[in-house]
Amino acid sequence: MPLNVLIGTYNLNQRLLNQELTSWLFPLSTSSPSLLEKPDIIAIGFQEFNEYPNAFLNINSETRIKHCEGMIERAIYNCTRERYYQVTRSIFVGLALVIYVRDELINQIKDVEVEQIGVGPMWIGNKGAIVVRLIIFIDSSRENVNSVCFVCAHLAPHSKNVLKRNKDFQSIIQRLSTPYKKKYDTMYDNDYVFFFGDLNYRIELNYLKNPSLTISRLMNLLNTNQHQLVLPFDQLNIERKRGRVFNGFQEGEVKFSPTYKYYVDTFDSFNFSKRIPGWYHKPVSALFTINFIPPNIKTTNVTINIKIDKWRVVKKVIGNIFTRIAGLLWWLFGTRRGIKLFFVLITSILISWYFINLLLIKYRGKS
Repeated sequence: MPLNVLIGTYNLNQRLLNQELTSWLFPLSTSSPSLLEKPDIIAIGFQEFNEYPNAFLNINSETRIKHCEGMIERAIYNCTRERYYQVTRSIFVGLALVIYVRDELINQIKDVEVEQIGVGPMWIGNKGAIVVRLIIFIDSSRENVNSVCFVCAHLAPHSKNVLKRNKDFQSIIQRLSTPYKKKYDTMYDNDYVFFFGDLNYRIELNYLKNPSLTISRLMNLLNTNQHQLVLPFDQLNIERKRGRVFNGFQEGEVKFSPTYKYYVDTFDSFNFSKRIPGWYHKPVSALFTINFIPPNIKTTNVTINIKIDKWRVVKKVIGNIFTRIAGLLWWLFGTRRGIKLFFVLITSILISWYFINLLLIKYRGKS
């Protein structure tokens, strides 16, 4: 049973989503409606979808995700004229993942599992992943199932932190374990896995110490839409060739320029002044076709040995606690409202202490 899967990933840079999404989610429909192949499953991931430190404290997250959902659902209906059901949505600090399925598929969903993994300092959720696994019946007998796993991630930033991004990926797959009847112990035990998000891999100018790729040449290639000549210098491609990350994964053909860093409110003007560009979001918008397979039939010869992190539950608890602590401290000392509240509290405490001392002095004098 073939299914079409549409995946989109969007870093909102802590801004409220104000872009019409039809041309982004369904680019073919704007050029030729007849080319549009309606997806059966739609997975949309967001990064930095809420302001910091509000995201750490889950302030306004519900309001923002409802706003995003409204715009997504409007775009879906405008292009498909069909009803899609939201099977799950998950919010984890600055990450959000929303998944929809077509009307006729909703009764085939047997189960939905959600996991959240923080890979920031002390396992806080400023960087990490949301993982959703759909368990879907594959035949009319409703006895056999396949699992489709979606991983929306935000990995470590900055060009030099390639090894940290690799470590973040390894940490995610080692700490992911939401087994369905002990059949799917790791991410690789699923029948299908889609990994996407703001992966933060950049263009490596010094790869193989090649003197031909300088900043000026890079600017010229990107500004003239010759991004195919830049792909060999993509850090993610380099690390995959070295076998360090995403073993067993396949990537579709990249037909778009790097997705970062543009000047704000532009889509074709790279900002080279602060950061090296990169294909942060792969896939940005991709339509996959998957064929559900009978149980016990292996579809790949790749053997991946994953060492499950036995401390994953402890790390999750610690990470959640420190996420809230970090958010509270950031809010108190890093925002105007927090600083004002802090000084009001301190002033109130000092004034109260002053009057309490006066009362104690008077009481002692009378006694």
